[in-house]
Amino acid sequence: MHRDVKASNVLLDGDMNGRLGDFGLARLHDHGTDAHTTHVAGTRGYLALELIRFGKATEATDVFAFGAFIFELACGSRPMGLNARGELLVLV
Repeated sequence: MHRDVKASNVLLDGDMNGRLGDFGLARLHDHGTDAHTTHVAGTRGYLALELIRFGKATEATDVFAFGAFIFELACGSRPMGLNARGELLVLV
């Protein structure tokens, strides 16, 4: 699991092929097979709601983050964020 899939971690090579970089959080939190944690790692706007709520990272949480990246690429904004009053705004 990567745990921090986001636009700034997708790198392009000379042929414009995307590569996922910055595996710092994956290494930092790789403590065996139990993905439960008391510290939720990642970037706001790319975190799956079940990760925020239950604190368990799975392959599905990376898939959600990739979907958020594709949403941002297509629409120009993140699928989740804060509105002007500081309330959570979910677009998906």
